[in-house]
Amino acid sequence: GDILVVAGSVGKTGAAKLAAHAALRAGAGLATTCTWQEALPALASEVTEIMLSALSETRITEDLALALAKRHAVLVGPGFGTGEAARHALQYILENASVPLVIDADALTMVAQHPELAERIPPNAVLTPHSGELARLLQTTSQQIEADRYAAVASAAEKFRCTVILKGAHTLIGTAQQIVVSPWANPVLATAGSGDVLAGIITALAAQIEIFAAAKAAVYLHGLAGQIWSNTKRADRGMLASDIADTLPEAIARLLGKS
Repeated sequence: GDILVVAGSVGKTGAAKLAAHAALRAGAGLATTCTWQEALPALASEVTEIMLSALSETRITEDLALALAKRHAVLVGPGFGTGEAARHALQYILENASVPLVIDADALTMVAQHPELAERIPPNAVLTPHSGELARLLQTTSQQIEADRYAAVASAAEKFRCTVILKGAHTLIGTAQQIVVSPWANPVLATAGSGDVLAGIITALAAQIEIFAAAKAAVYLHGLAGQIWSNTKRADRGMLASDIADTLPEAIARLLGKS
């Protein structure tokens, strides 16, 4: 699969790097990060295997049209910002991406802030909120989300007409028809950037299989990678998000019975 990560901004290139790196570790054949022109030099100094594409605030439509061409799946949001230019970019992606779409982080915040964007979310999309982000999307509180996580996922899946992942211990993955539960609840996964890695994994798998199946498999592999690291290190803390990504090949091998 050839995937696109629309992410990163000045001072927030780490999220974009983690997501694209995780996509490659999860099996994407090619990963391109499309980031704001001002953030491009910093990202270019940090990556080698990831392709880069510049996004200018004065050429959003043209730059995104070029970046989206011939992709098999798209991720938008990690570290991307929430200003007017970012909103314009997200709207263009929602309206023009014909492939599976992963909506994460800052993109979720913009959907919550601009209800008109929610109406443009395609059915082959997946939303990846934690409880705070889902609370903003549903105009409630994180306490109410946590009080009944199943009901929250069901409500969001119906409202946004797509797959919804509610992150946390025993992450929930749901559609309007079905909700499944991750078997993993490992505290090592509660580390900065863990969500960016998950978003990258989903994107890589969505380039190859149906979006709900990709979401379920990605959550499982993400949790399995954390469990493998925890067992190997005999630790319940200290894992970095990049460790999750770098353990993915072993997790995939175990899942396929090759390890």
